Amino acid sequence: MKKSSLALLIVSMIFIVVGALIAAFTFTGAKEDVTTVYAESFPLKSDTLTIDVNTKFYYQLVAGSSDEVKVSASYLDLGQTTLSADLKNDQLTVATATNDTAEKALNTINDGVIQQQEFTIEIPASVKHLHLIGSNGYVSDLSLESLDVSSYNEVINLYNLTVDEFSTSGDESNVSLQNSVIKSLNANAKSGFLELSSVKVDQGTVTGDNLNLNLQNVSTKKIATTLTKGDITLGNYTGEFSLDGQSVGVNLSDGIMGNLDLTVTHGSIYGNFNEKPTETKIVAKSDAGQISLFDQKEFGNSETKYLWQLNTTLGDINLDSYGGYYDEAFDDDYDEANDDDYHEDYDDDENTVQESVDENQSQSSAITESSNE
Repeated sequence: MKKSSLALLIVSMIFIVVGALIAAFTFTGAKEDVTTVYAESFPLKSDTLTIDVNTKFYYQLVAGSSDEVKVSASYLDLGQTTLSADLKNDQLTVATATNDTAEKALNTINDGVIQQQEFTIEIPASVKHLHLIGSNGYVSDLSLESLDVSSYNEVINLYNLTVDEFSTSGDESNVSLQNSVIKSLNANAKSGFLELSSVKVDQGTVTGDNLNLNLQNVSTKKIATTLTKGDITLGNYTGEFSLDGQSVGVNLSDGIMGNLDLTVTHGSIYGNFNEKPTETKIVAKSDAGQISLFDQKEFGNSETKYLWQLNTTLGDINLDSYGGYYDEAFDDDYDEANDDDYHEDYDDDENTVQESVDENQSQSSAITESSNE
């Protein structure tokens, strides 16, 4: 073997060994990045649990595989953040405290990838009654007899739940519920918002002083709402819906199949539809506002399947359809208006040119007469 070939082989082997060492070190470091840095377990004998979470970090609440309540964290920097958990009298209290550096940046960066700092709470399947107090939470895949949620300023997101009795409460409640089945809904909050998306509810009541309500892809027998202030958005909704509101705005959209009974004192009822509602009779009344039901005062007939009763004291009721007819009519109006503007501008330009010619001719005649003199 030539010396040059031997040297090349030795260099190659060195690179291979160094590469293996680097890969092993990198793997070890990555493994350490996801190593659990905090873990506590608490035995629970009751089927009732209250969880109070006081933190600015995002957390997950899921069903566990044991008969204990577990709190664990992987991405928290315990050098800058203190995590504590304790269970007493069937109440789990979880809190975090951060120093100034962690307070300014709640994200850690590992190898250029931003990972949200978070911790996980696991509850036993034996828990049937849960009261959750907190914010920034993601709750998923639970089957409960009752769930009461009280949020702080930030939102609590709920996914894939099966609950017999679901309720919200608190001075400011911000709750988003998706892809869930609820038998009874009772939402009561002074302020905040409640969002239901892809949810089946047997029946429900919603009350609030200043609450925004967004119902999309909801199937129910009836939801009765009483609001002092707020806004309501309703679309792809199947079932009855009633509203007794004071300073409340209502926005309706496509896919509503059910009876509506809306009464507002200070507020307007608007609707933006791609297609006009079918099988629906709409009766509208406004004491001091304007009424337009697809450019009509009345809509539908007595033989239709659903009845919408829209009432407001100081506000307008305006339902519009923005389907193909609207677009075509808008284009025609736009073309006609532009044609008129074009002709007007052309005529104005023509008059201006003619006036300029006449003025030049007058000036030329004056100059000629002055020369002759």
